[in-house]
Amino acid sequence: MNAKHIAIAALIAATGSTAFASEGSDSPVGVSTLSRAEVVAGVAQARAAGTLFVGGEGQQVTFTVAAPRDRAEVRAEARAVRSSTAHLYQGA
Repeated sequence: MNAKHIAIAALIAATGSTAFASEGSDSPVGVSTLSRAEVVAGVAQARAAGTLFVGGEGQQVTFTVAAPRDRAEVRAEARAVRSSTAHLYQGA
């Protein structure tokens, strides 16, 4: 019975590893027509212009910084939000 379980486990492991091996070849590999110096210059130019896109999935994220506020303003805003939405958190 043990040999049978070992053989089945080895078969499952071999089947699973071949499935993972074929995933890498799904996307074609492109050949660049630019030299390394041209790419570095393009990156430097985009960085200087503020248009450098850094993201692997194609989504550009922009951050905006709010004007600085003191602690009293932040606490007053939190109290106002808490009192206006208190009905949402009853029973917590």
